Amino acid sequence: MRPFSAYPKEAEVVYSPGTIFVMGPSEVIHRVDVTYVDQADPNRDPLVAAQFAVTSLREVVERLLTRVNGRTPVDLPHPDNFVGNLG
Repeated sequence: MRPFSAYPKEAEVVYSPGTIFVMGPSEVIHRVDVTYVDQADPNRDPLVAAQFAVTSLREVVERLLTRVNGRTPVDLPHPDNFVGNLG
């Protein structure tokens, strides 16, 4: 969306209508609520689509949260663009 967005710094992502997401487990990492979500692929077996490599994802999330820990929070110019809690 960046080339078409009025707010390119927001790095918006758009999904096709009918996109299905599979909710995974939730946990708290560095005092942040994290919910793992997988974009379901209709060409895969549903059991495979619902499996998460949580261990490898957890390592990535921990690394990212460690990098941002202590940074000054930023204001969201359009907080209404975010849907909030997925659960």
